[in-house]
Amino acid sequence: MHTPIEVNAVAGSKECRVKTRKRAFSHISMSYIDIYIAKTTNS
Repeated sequence: MHTPIEVNAVAGSKECRVKTRKRAFSHISMSYIDIYIAKTTNS
């Protein structure tokens, strides 16, 4: 019962890590773009 769940967790951890990293990167880049747009529009 436990082995397939653990195997899936180990196999999926790399994919989850990549997904979260991509999501975090896109979120950070979007916030930077928002800040840049706000700066350019204000000045």
